[in-house]
Amino acid sequence: MAEIEIPATKARAQFLELSKASQRTHKRIMITNRGVGESVLMGRSDYDSMKATLELFMHREVLEQVHANLADLEQGKEVSLEDAFPEMKDQVAEKIKVIAGK
Repeated sequence: MAEIEIPATKARAQFLELSKASQRTHKRIMITNRGVGESVLMGRSDYDSMKATLELFMHREVLEQVHANLADLEQGKEVSLEDAFPEMKDQVAEKIKVIAGK
């Protein structure tokens, strides 16, 4: 996902266009003040996906399982959702729906 930097004064003047462009292109817009990034504008669907991903990875057991599954994949083993997260398949399936926007 690309990121664009724009000064706060320009962002203020073009906010609606920037907001729509961010949603449409999935690009984050870094709003700067005197050349220093202070805020980020991003589309709602990207925000929801990022939030769901962060919430999912806040669970230690999920992170450990992801690492184990990545090791399996690197060895050429296929991993289904049910095998990857047997104790959390309902929670993971719900998060995937949020990420996919369904």
